[in-house]
Amino acid sequence: MEIILGKKVGDLVFGMLPAEVENLYGTPDYRYTDDDNDLIYIYNQLQLRLAFYELEDFKLCYVITSNPKAVVHEISFIGMNLNEATDLLQQQTKVKPFSERLDLTELLVFEGVSFNLVAEFGTVSKLEIGVAVSDNDEFVFPKR
Repeated sequence: MEIILGKKVGDLVFGMLPAEVENLYGTPDYRYTDDDNDLIYIYNQLQLRLAFYELEDFKLCYVITSNPKAVVHEISFIGMNLNEATDLLQQQTKVKPFSERLDLTELLVFEGVSFNLVAEFGTVSKLEIGVAVSDNDEFVFPKR
């Protein structure tokens, strides 16, 4: 499952509509509307959480995955030591992340490339990938 930052996660392309995703992966294992009225799809086997933002006409805008087959620049970060993963991503993206910590969970935010690493106990457990954002803070959906 190749991740191209800001553009796609495997076969998922940012900007897809829920029906397009269902044509690709079938009915989600679980779906709900969150507090922001965004539509959330969960695919257990693929270890994917997909967010379709209401303010963007329910286009796919955000993906969270714990799938060890998810790779960025041919590297699987799931299960990797957080410091090692951070160093590799800094080299690849030329972005210095900032860190947020809540109890045992640490979030490393690579602002500007719409990518976050989530770690517990010093090990990367999740990747968060968002659609690219312009300098004007507007989403930039890839051409399909």
